[in-house]
Amino acid sequence: MHPLIFFCVRHFFNTFALLSQKNAGHMALQLFAKPRKGKLLPKDRTFLETAAWRSVQSDGLRVRYYVWERTGGTHDGPTVLLAHGWESNSARWRNLVRHLRQKGCQVVALDAPAHGDSGGKVFSAVVYSQFIQNLAEQIQIDVAIGHSAGGMALTFFANQHPNRLKKIILMGVPHSLAYILDQYADFIGYAPRVAKAMDVYIRHSFGHPLSYYSTEEMAKAIETPCLIIHDEGDKTIPLAGAERIHKNWRGSQFFKTKGLGHGLQGSSVFEVISKFVIT
Repeated sequence: MHPLIFFCVRHFFNTFALLSQKNAGHMALQLFAKPRKGKLLPKDRTFLETAAWRSVQSDGLRVRYYVWERTGGTHDGPTVLLAHGWESNSARWRNLVRHLRQKGCQVVALDAPAHGDSGGKVFSAVVYSQFIQNLAEQIQIDVAIGHSAGGMALTFFANQHPNRLKKIILMGVPHSLAYILDQYADFIGYAPRVAKAMDVYIRHSFGHPLSYYSTEEMAKAIETPCLIIHDEGDKTIPLAGAERIHKNWRGSQFFKTKGLGHGLQGSSVFEVISKFVIT
């Protein structure tokens, strides 16, 4: 973004928040939550066409999900849900899907709102979690795996619906929504009143303050077995946040990688995931 655009955006919101806190918070969140990428590319469609395409709808919004049945006629493996992160889509799971199907799993992958083949123009981890709930009412999900914001949405779901999942895997997950929005506010250069305005809007829209949407805090009340995977050199979501989640999630396991970055695409990750899923 050009420095002049930064200046204009910063000046507009810092001034607007003085005039209308609620509207300033809404607009600042809209700017933040509109993904610039994440829609399907031709190569993504090629892979996803190996699955059955289905959808779930709520409040006029359609969200796409994909189902890969078990291979070889086996019915032994669990059903695994995959939830991708910000500016991604279900095709990011192509290698893990193949790996899990080789282990006899049925795999279901969900495109987040405003991503992949799903409808919508803005993303919200809270709304994402609601669609996970809707999908879980249609399909019996045994294990859920979430990357980044997808893992945050899974945690919100698990906190609200205990014992619906047998196991959870979090990959590169931030410890709180407040941390993400603080990074955004610092990046743009918003005054503290804009951050306050976003908090006010979130409270008004979802019924809870920003501080409520904390992965590490919600982890304290979740008893579902959890595996947390994070790379020590993750430049997008620092390792320290994952360690805080691990500390609060009783009985959780922690697997630290090196050199895989935020994407966590590697055979060592696939192996530890399949071992946790199957055993």
